[in-house]
Amino acid sequence: MSIYDTAIRFDPHTHETKKALENTRSSLVLGVLAHDVDRYPSARDHYPITVNSKGTGILMYIRPISKEPEIISLLDNYLSSPLYVGKPKEHLGSHLPPSFKYESNHDRQVEILKQKFENKVFLFRPRITYLDNTKIFKNFEIAGNLEEWKEGTEYEPVPKITNLSSDEFELKLQQGESILLKDFDYNKIGPQYVICDDFLYYFKNGWASLDQKQWAPHNVPAITKTNVEWFNHFIFGTESLWFIDTAFLTNIPAHKWESIATIHAEDEKETPVETFDTSSSKQSAPQTAKMSDKPSSHEEHQFLEHLWNITRENGLYYSMDTLVNFHISVKTNPVTILSGMSGTGKTRLALLYAEALGLYSSTGLLEGEKNRMLVIPISPAYTEPDDLMGHLNASTNLYVPSDTGFADFLIQAQNDEQNMYMVIFDEMNLSQVEHWFAPFISRLELTEELKELQLYSSNQVCHNNAKYPPTVRLGNNLLFIGTANLDETTRNFSDRLLDRVNIVVPEKISFKEFFEARVNNRDEDDDYGSELSDKYRNRDVYRGWASGFDVWNAFTVDEMDFFEGLHRIINDADPQKGVSFRALKKIAEYIKAIPLNGENQPYLDRRLVIDLQVKQRILTKIRGSSEQFRDLIGVAADGVSTINGQLFAHFTDTTALSMSDFSNTMNEIRRKARELHMYDYAT
Repeated sequence: MSIYDTAIRFDPHTHETKKALENTRSSLVLGVLAHDVDRYPSARDHYPITVNSKGTGILMYIRPISKEPEIISLLDNYLSSPLYVGKPKEHLGSHLPPSFKYESNHDRQVEILKQKFENKVFLFRPRITYLDNTKIFKNFEIAGNLEEWKEGTEYEPVPKITNLSSDEFELKLQQGESILLKDFDYNKIGPQYVICDDFLYYFKNGWASLDQKQWAPHNVPAITKTNVEWFNHFIFGTESLWFIDTAFLTNIPAHKWESIATIHAEDEKETPVETFDTSSSKQSAPQTAKMSDKPSSHEEHQFLEHLWNITRENGLYYSMDTLVNFHISVKTNPVTILSGMSGTGKTRLALLYAEALGLYSSTGLLEGEKNRMLVIPISPAYTEPDDLMGHLNASTNLYVPSDTGFADFLIQAQNDEQNMYMVIFDEMNLSQVEHWFAPFISRLELTEELKELQLYSSNQVCHNNAKYPPTVRLGNNLLFIGTANLDETTRNFSDRLLDRVNIVVPEKISFKEFFEARVNNRDEDDDYGSELSDKYRNRDVYRGWASGFDVWNAFTVDEMDFFEGLHRIINDADPQKGVSFRALKKIAEYIKAIPLNGENQPYLDRRLVIDLQVKQRILTKIRGSSEQFRDLIGVAADGVSTINGQLFAHFTDTTALSMSDFSNTMNEIRRKARELHMYDYAT
């Protein structure tokens, strides 16, 4: 008989129960400070942040506002209080305010915590503690960034499918196949709602729980879905688990839901099946002259020539291929990261790109001109979005912007939407990027009308709200560029971030080439300079350089098969990695956005582009131990050119070589293989 079958049989002191409670340490729960409760155990004051009754430390009390693991709910019947309690130094981790650490007076410490945590939602993991095998406490460990809380809001944990498209997900449901719900471990009946792509699915009759977080749905014909706009009603948990406002979910009108069985029956009846004629020879790669569906942009060609000239004038000697690669990445991605060894000019390249666009001038702005570029040096102390943006002071009811100037800059960009703006996060991986950049990661890919960033809750009083409104819109006139060094002082990027950004490693020229370039530097004037800056920085002109084409005809059938095969071999090594639809779409966007030069030919060869994009978008996520990736990457000593690994074989077969020579990709695989040989770990 399972411990879940009935609360009557539940015993919190059995080995089975303790083991089950230990397993909840990976669960995620949303909570807020526990106001309006009858009792705070061991507290000096009747308040959720207080000095303890002995006067020796601080206690915090949190109540859940989302579903807890079922076994913890059963445990509440045996506790003196259902609240989660924590000690700031033990349970807040990196979210402990620095000022708290340097303050010794307990009452002032309480005020510091109140200012930071009032009206905030905590994402935490439960920690059940047994004291002397008699007393049981519900403790917590903060697991994510704090969000503003709208009083009274409760949330439902909703798994998000990340390894399947909505069509693939529905097909697996129809065929009765099991589904991986990675971070859902709350009960034995499964989630009511699931997210896949932009759709929300409702499972009226629950699920059957299988092994290793695999689930099979009951009564497939009863499953419904909707594409109702839910993006303004969620809090991000992990890549695989989001939290959605419960009231919003229950109030979605019935007519907005459609049965997936009905949808697929109509598709089979009415939709003609598209077939590909492969008998006469498999489709060859498109000709390079047909990579773009739109005519050449003369302004874009002028801009790239201006960028070339301005970098050389400032002693920065990159090849045109490197500059074009960087430019395409910036115009087609929410965030571009310039990565590589220190001292190669990454920050200067970003600054000169901004200057070429007319966003700022290194020689000083003209009277009345605005600086539309902001550099933010990232500190290792950054642990949450407030460090970057600012916060609402609970004592004065004034919004206090961060010293970075980021909040003011975003408001300026919102009020000047016809011009481009650029933010440069310098050395952005000195701190864990996901901690302070999380709200941006989840919003930058939404449609423009949904890309709103919350500064504070609209229900809170803010005396300077005319200057600092509750929300600021992240318009498509914003460019985000980061620089990152790769050394022992920096943090790795998560797969969640890597799937959404493009990492460009500027190619260093040889010292001989550098010397010759300085001697033979162009004498001709820059015909595309500052007089055209107003045109370059115009939002419609700039965004027009990356729009107006059909993304998915960038690939042939054979090439799609190639990427599917690449996904399979990576996914076999690690089920959480592979070639996502997002990554493949971004590669397609990059290919279609290659600009044409003065001779109406692409600046970059298509074969080189595919090579660079595989290296920049896919290989960056393959990191781990020799035990996990030995077969995929292979292991090689220095000087070995051929590697016995699945990736090497995949990139050297006939289909691969018809697409590209993959020289950059192969060099990266060799580098990872050497790391496995030397360190048993690939980065």
